[in-house]
Amino acid sequence: MKIVGLCGVPGTGKTTIMRELMDGGGNYLTDKYGTLEYMIPGYNSDNKPFVLGKYTGDMFDGTDKLSMAVINDAEVWLAEVNKNNPTCNVMFEGDRLWCPRFVNFIVNELGAEFLFIYVLIDTPTLVRRHTERAAAGHRQDAKFIVSRHTKYKNLIGMFPGIFQKRTNNNHGDLIKIRDEIQLFLET
Repeated sequence: MKIVGLCGVPGTGKTTIMRELMDGGGNYLTDKYGTLEYMIPGYNSDNKPFVLGKYTGDMFDGTDKLSMAVINDAEVWLAEVNKNNPTCNVMFEGDRLWCPRFVNFIVNELGAEFLFIYVLIDTPTLVRRHTERAAAGHRQDAKFIVSRHTKYKNLIGMFPGIFQKRTNNNHGDLIKIRDEIQLFLET
């Protein structure tokens, strides 16, 4: 099993990268395991990965649409999938699953290969994206955004060498990240 996880503060483009990897999500079906909702690749999927979370085209898709208590079900589901289909791939992004417990589960207990990418962005681009979101009615509290900086700084500090930092300031950066993930899943 290979697992790809994208993390970063709101506005860095995690959901956009995931949508790019999913090709719009058109070949995926939705299923549920307790509180875990996930996307199943369609029959003609060319070995596309499972995607944890819900993608409905909203601003805050992915794991942001899952229960705050999703980690228990996610761990059980991943263990079952890994046991029954050890060659499958799984991707996730967003904030719900990123905690020391879940990272430790993947890294030290599951035995899967993983690629964890911490998505970065320069300050002017981040400000522009949040201004555009606010104008569209999707304002996020500044204290929440700062708390996400702290969360990921602490998480990366707890697991040195586990996260790959990648910058996503423009479409070219997004394509590089997408291609890196696709190469990881294909090899």
